[in-house]
Amino acid sequence: MRVSELPADKRPRERLERLGAKALTSAELLAILLRTGSAREDVLHLASRLLQEQGGGLRGLPGADLPTLAAIHGLGGAKATTIAAAFELGRRLALESGEKRPTVTSPQDIALTEALVEAATLLNIDVLDHIVFGHGRYVSTREQHISFD
Repeated sequence: MRVSELPADKRPRERLERLGAKALTSAELLAILLRTGSAREDVLHLASRLLQEQGGGLRGLPGADLPTLAAIHGLGGAKATTIAAAFELGRRLALESGEKRPTVTSPQDIALTEALVEAATLLNIDVLDHIVFGHGRYVSTREQHISFD
């Protein structure tokens, strides 16, 4: 069944207008970018197949180069460049907004941990660990044998 044959409340573009982008699946968002499918596959199936074939989800798509994307049945050059442009915009946004995110540069920057432990104690909840992530690495207070007592 083609997207145009779906009831209006099931079509990705209309769902986005009504519910917002966060309510849509990755396949629905990708289908909006792709706009159309092929003669043998509607755009929602094409988007779902693309997500599965390119690394099992959304994370696999940015790594695919233009010739690889363009060679996929139902895509071609125009749709491949649309996908590449969308991911590049997302990458640039992440870099741009990275400057505005709080950074951890000292122990005082993560002293939110002490307040968390105090709140958890009031609720009779054990804090098992505090993990700090950054640059593809992490530090676990539990692994470092740091206690919250």
